[in-house]
Amino acid sequence: MIKAAIDSFKHRPLFGYGIGNFSVISEFDMYAHNNYVELLADLGSVGFLIYYAMYFYLFFKLSKGVFLKENDLVFPFIIVVLIMISETGLVSYNVGYIQILLVLSYSWLKIHNKLKIDGEKVL
Repeated sequence: MIKAAIDSFKHRPLFGYGIGNFSVISEFDMYAHNNYVELLADLGSVGFLIYYAMYFYLFFKLSKGVFLKENDLVFPFIIVVLIMISETGLVSYNVGYIQILLVLSYSWLKIHNKLKIDGEKVL
């Protein structure tokens, strides 16, 4: 399935076939069981980069905080990393709780940064 999704991406690398259409164009009649290649086939490189922009942002900002020993950022960092790992075996772009976990991680980072700027004790 992953190989078929990559082949589909090669035919339409910029914008893909449209959301949810890998199951229509593939011989499997189902999704790719990998969020990364599913989005590449469905949305192309443009949609993939737009969708994963938040992941990249969170990963780098949170990892910087973890590296600087800001311990309150470890939990949201682990959440983001676990989501990224789990997406190698499932399609989650349309799963609500994944989006909620990402928003919570983003909110946690923003609250942390606000408290740090204001000079208050960070969580």
